[in-house]
Amino acid sequence: MWPEDLKSILNGTKDLRADIFGVNQRPFVVHEVIDRGGESVKCTDYLGIGRYTNFNYGAAVSSAAKGESDWNTLIYVRQPYSIVEI
Repeated sequence: MWPEDLKSILNGTKDLRADIFGVNQRPFVVHEVIDRGGESVKCTDYLGIGRYTNFNYGAAVSSAAKGESDWNTLIYVRQPYSIVEI
C-alpha cells in the first residue's frame, strides 16, 4: 500500500484508550516494506508513519547459516538490518 494511503488511514485512527494507555497515545505501527535496492518502493518512503522491517536482515542470517558469511557479523541487531524507527 502506498505511504500516502497508509498515512491517511493512520491519521483517521483514534487515540488509544486513555484509561489504559494514558492520554494522547497512538497505536504502534510496523510496516513490512521489501526494499532490496531495486524496487520502486523504498523503506524511506515510510518514514514518519511508523516503523518498518528491513528484509535484508533475513538474507544476512541465511548467508551466515549457509556458511557464506560469519555469524559474528550478526552479533548486534542494528542498521542496516534492524527495525527502523521513525
